[in-house]
Amino acid sequence: MKGSRIIISASGMVTGGRILHHMKNWLDDESTTVLFVGYQAEGSRGRVIQSGSKEVRIFGQHVPINATIETVSGLSAHGDQSELLRWLKSCSGAPSITKIIHGEPEASAEFAGAVQATLGWEASPAEYLETIEF
Repeated sequence: MKGSRIIISASGMVTGGRILHHMKNWLDDESTTVLFVGYQAEGSRGRVIQSGSKEVRIFGQHVPINATIETVSGLSAHGDQSELLRWLKSCSGAPSITKIIHGEPEASAEFAGAVQATLGWEASPAEYLETIEF
């Protein structure tokens, strides 16, 4: 293809799909701009690109990053802390335990504390490979 183009991808964290081919082909081009509009989780390929790394591994190859990388924040489809607490308040009864299973470790711990403080529920971030029996 010649000329300018806009490629829109639904693979939000650059973990799979056609976006990998686009990234492999265009990340090394200085005239390319990659615009992230969603959250990039710690450890994801998208976070590696977004964090200013000089290269990223795609299809087993090291791909140089010469593109301009930009981020638009605030367009997440996830509920924020106040929305999640409002939803939890609408539940009838309290669970015996609440495990936070999504988010960065610091944010998960903060949200667990908010659940405890606001609702009085036992809450904590889930640990890797943790098993819970009832």
